[in-house]
Amino acid sequence: MTDRRIKLRTGRDVHLVELHQSRTYAGLLEGFPHRDLNEEIIRIAVQAAARHVHCLGTVHLIQPVELPVELPPSAREHYRGRAERVRLPGTICTGVLDSYSPARDAEQDASSLVIVWLQEEFALPIDKTALDAIQSLDWNELASDWSW
Repeated sequence: MTDRRIKLRTGRDVHLVELHQSRTYAGLLEGFPHRDLNEEIIRIAVQAAARHVHCLGTVHLIQPVELPVELPPSAREHYRGRAERVRLPGTICTGVLDSYSPARDAEQDASSLVIVWLQEEFALPIDKTALDAIQSLDWNELASDWSW
């Protein structure tokens, strides 16, 4: 993938240098998504991102919005009285962003941040809601500095 520049609201340019994606419910064989399952999926996605890019510091989650699940008539009675059926957007995205200047330590050369977000379709492009959230990040607070 080629480097993709994103301008933050602060004016800082960051570059999407890695992007990993998977379908949110790839392992769901039966039933319907619900809040507990969604929380577990998000927890696992953040843990996987942290293992994959352990040298870059913490992982920042852009909190996804859950959407209602419309149950088919044949399932409504079966799920009546159970936990509310809600779903996450269909694709989990993990991106590594680099800035070619440090976030806090002027002795360092650059900074990076790992972000997990969810959107309906595979990126690119990055979903407008997620892109707005990325552009609003407090880079100086969240990113990790490093040297070449």
